[in-house]
Amino acid sequence: MRSLARLVLLVTPLAGCTTVPGIPPAPAPRTSLNAEQAFTAREGTWPDDQWWCGFGDPQLDALINEALSGAPNLLAAAARVRKADALAEQAGAVLAPSLVADGSIAEAKQSYNNGPPRFVVPKGFHDNTRIAASASWDPDLWGRNRDALAAATSEADAARADAAQTRLLLTTSLASAYYDLGRAFTDRESAVAAAEIRKHTLDIVRARGANGLETSGIVNQSLAADRSAQSDVVAIDEAIAITRARIAALLGAGPDRGLAIAEPRPVALQQQGIPATIGLDLVARRPDVAARLLRVEANARRVKAARKDFLPNLTLSGFAGLQSLDVKSIAASGSEIASLGLALHLPIFDGGRLRGAYRGQRADFDAAVADYNAALATAFQDVATALATTRTIDTRIQQLENAVAASRKAYAVAQARYEQQLTSYLNVLTAEDSLVAAQRGLNALRARRISADIDLIRALGGGYRNPKTMQPAGSQP
Repeated sequence: MRSLARLVLLVTPLAGCTTVPGIPPAPAPRTSLNAEQAFTAREGTWPDDQWWCGFGDPQLDALINEALSGAPNLLAAAARVRKADALAEQAGAVLAPSLVADGSIAEAKQSYNNGPPRFVVPKGFHDNTRIAASASWDPDLWGRNRDALAAATSEADAARADAAQTRLLLTTSLASAYYDLGRAFTDRESAVAAAEIRKHTLDIVRARGANGLETSGIVNQSLAADRSAQSDVVAIDEAIAITRARIAALLGAGPDRGLAIAEPRPVALQQQGIPATIGLDLVARRPDVAARLLRVEANARRVKAARKDFLPNLTLSGFAGLQSLDVKSIAASGSEIASLGLALHLPIFDGGRLRGAYRGQRADFDAAVADYNAALATAFQDVATALATTRTIDTRIQQLENAVAASRKAYAVAQARYEQQLTSYLNVLTAEDSLVAAQRGLNALRARRISADIDLIRALGGGYRNPKTMQPAGSQP
């Protein structure tokens, strides 16, 4: 041990030959953005973890529960979480001492002309038996291994946030597809009603044509409108089939699963609110933003670990056991072997390998900060967009409801006047077109209003809450 101490005393002054890189200013992640004017809505609460139950549709509840139990992308996300946890476990193992037991036995013959005098060397083949336990421990003087463990832990937490984001996208995408199906059914009802109107008008025009009161051109024009209305019904049936297949794919099932989905229940539109603390808490409520912030922290720790690679490193190691040239005498007195040592690793010149690794880690940290800042800006944009859409749609729905009522009255008047030969068929056709367009526009707006509600739930994180108190990594890495 005295010789090892001398080695340390001799080598330690060489540490001055190693230059640890300086710390340039680190970009700090943003904590919030100005959004007071854009985030104008009644005060509300954060979405619940099972927000879809608020729509009051048991079929939707069952579909989402089915998706959460076996969707392939959720299973893949769960596997990534397990892998990240395993890597964190490996990183933590470096901090603990290691103990290994090993043994060996072999038939060996020593050279008579190498080493001791010939008469000392055993003649012929002999057993070479060794049984020992080896131990080693890195005291982690500068905390490099602890930084690596912290980075791996943050990555595991980021993987969990990614899994929460996958769950959020799956549930909101499924709910959006479900209510797209509801809109398609509503459109079909409107299209069937429009086809009945066209058919009724065609019957009147044909009767008038048979009596010589309409030209063949008007009859054919009415016939074309009737056939076009029937084609609209067929096109909507196609949309229903495609949307059902889309829902089945989100469930991780085959297309036949979608055929069993019944028409969704109508949704009572409600004014959505936003939490009063949205500007401060959105980072911890959005799983995609939380994941990026965790990766900022992980990369900051890696930068610290890369700097500590320039510093000396000590390792304690030793072994104890038994060794003998005869397996029968392995347990006899005098077979004991042992060693205890101290290893010192000090980088002096490596051609720039460590400096390049450090610069690479700094670049990863800067990229992680930029990625986080961009994700935060997108999160605020998503909330503002959903709120703006909701506000404008509520006004437009009221206007279109009035337009549908007025169009229905105008059509009734035009139809009656046409039957009394007080107006031309063109006026009836115009009134029909206006009524059909207004009704479809109203259906589209109501469906878009539901989609805006779901978009706002997605923008608010869908009930996610970061289990840790997250402080933005503004410290120097």
